[in-house]
Amino acid sequence: MNNKISDNQDQKDGKPRKKIRKGVRKRVVAGVKLLKEEKRIIKKKEIMSILPHRKGKLFLDRVTITAKKIIGEFLVTSKSCEGHKIGGQPLFRGVDYPEMTAQLLGVWLSQQVDQYSNLDGKLAFLRKASFKSINFSIPGDLLRIEISVRERNEEADEEGNPRIETIGSEDRPKRSRQQAIGLNAEAWVNDKKKAVIYFIELGIVDAKGLAE
Repeated sequence: MNNKISDNQDQKDGKPRKKIRKGVRKRVVAGVKLLKEEKRIIKKKEIMSILPHRKGKLFLDRVTITAKKIIGEFLVTSKSCEGHKIGGQPLFRGVDYPEMTAQLLGVWLSQQVDQYSNLDGKLAFLRKASFKSINFSIPGDLLRIEISVRERNEEADEEGNPRIETIGSEDRPKRSRQQAIGLNAEAWVNDKKKAVIYFIELGIVDAKGLAE
């Protein structure tokens, strides 16, 4: 897509503001589906009904969604480290930290369909990510990805996290696109931080159109 949000910012009123290129509009169509006291737990069988990943590429065994965090857990195995060794030691690939985060965001996205019917029949794919790998994970590690939940605050000009956005061109509305965004996720094994995923973006497409 040629329609992109500008990264330029000014300091009006002492707060950074995003500038949107002329002819482009940005609209948040779905924020966080906030939970109060409820805790939703999604186990592997249900995760496998949501995600297509198999054969050592599914990096989620359990997902927990609460009012404050979305948490994905995965027991690192030799199979998930296959083909990646240093000194004979199998290692979880650094690039799989954002992949695991994308899968976690995808599971969260699937839980929004009841509230946002326009997501029904859609597929999500990893569009882009920004991350820093801090340390290795090895077979036997219980790897945990955490995405902090933040409600959208219009008065403070703050977006929610995670969130669903629509970006479109005013003169070409048919080229509008949906995307899911997650910011500042962290990967942990016990109390040791393994990676920071600064930004993750999933493209959202029509499953029917993709199959044609």
